[in-house]
Amino acid sequence: MEGTRVLRDPDAPLSCRPPSQRRKKRVIAPTEPMGALGGFHPAVSAWFSRRFAAPTPAQAQAWPAIKGGRHTLVAAPTGSGKTLAAFLAAIDDLVRLGLEGELRDETLVVYVSPLKALSNDIHRNLEIPLAGIREELSRRGLPDIEIRSWVRTGDTPRRSASACAAVPRTFS
Repeated sequence: MEGTRVLRDPDAPLSCRPPSQRRKKRVIAPTEPMGALGGFHPAVSAWFSRRFAAPTPAQAQAWPAIKGGRHTLVAAPTGSGKTLAAFLAAIDDLVRLGLEGELRDETLVVYVSPLKALSNDIHRNLEIPLAGIREELSRRGLPDIEIRSWVRTGDTPRRSASACAAVPRTFS
């Protein structure tokens, strides 16, 4: 019919199969949001608990999969904690390596952002947690762990990029 528009119900599933033939979604999430922190080192978990009331749904669902070593895609709206979900899991692994004396002086984590503007995420979701977790380790009488990071964008001067590349960063 000319001039007729069919709008899809945004709550309708994206499947052509009838409901009885659809696969059930497998959601990996603890029953308690704070239970998502159970797989983290106590210092990492304590830092998070001091800073936030609870994990976001994206974090609570992502952490068990990430910590379980599974490839994980976190698809959630802007501001839902996706970046921190990925970073905190990686930071936790690095903290554990550091406490075991096995944190090598090399790049172990690479984060690639599609936009230069997202480099602000690095400060909020990497530098602040790293500083806070170091304070928590100190509060607990545990050794300090140096986890270094470096942000490079397309317009980072070559001299600066070369100088930073000479010193391995744990996060790059």
